[in-house]
Amino acid sequence: MFLYFTQHAGAMTSQRREMNLQKLLTLRNGYRQLIADELSKFETDGMSNYEFERLLRLLTETAGEVKMIRDKIIHHNDVEDRTSRK
Repeated sequence: MFLYFTQHAGAMTSQRREMNLQKLLTLRNGYRQLIADELSKFETDGMSNYEFERLLRLLTETAGEVKMIRDKIIHHNDVEDRTSRK
């Protein structure tokens, strides 16, 4: 009984990790698309200094979010590698 529970719990944990990884990848891709969309606004003429600064601030914050998510994805894969080696 204990062996079944241990195997079943391991499978559930693996499924949760995979779902979490997919969520992180989706978030990262969404932020990347936001950055691409906002970068295209730099090409427009007639942008005021305020609009330029706001856009630059948004891009900086969004890039920070992408970096944080990237680190979580890397950490997630490191944990996955360590657990698969055991």
